[in-house]
Amino acid sequence: MAQYAEMNVDDTHSFLGLETYLSNATTREIRHQRRALQEAVLAEQQRQIDVGIFDPEMLASVSEGRSEWCRTRSHIIGLIHAEEK
Repeated sequence: MAQYAEMNVDDTHSFLGLETYLSNATTREIRHQRRALQEAVLAEQQRQIDVGIFDPEMLASVSEGRSEWCRTRSHIIGLIHAEEK
């Protein structure tokens, strides 16, 4: 993703959500990441139900771990736009 950002630094509109409509690969990746996050959180919820606990911190930790891709992508977008000022 960072390489793509460097190659397209002058064409930042593709990083503002429009890439979902311009690239099938990006659409699939976003959908995959969302599904993986949902499945990880639901699996942790089920695990907690099975053992009879409620641990919101663990749920948050699972969610944080699975959303790393999104945070990295957002960070790159922010850096690109910070350099434009």
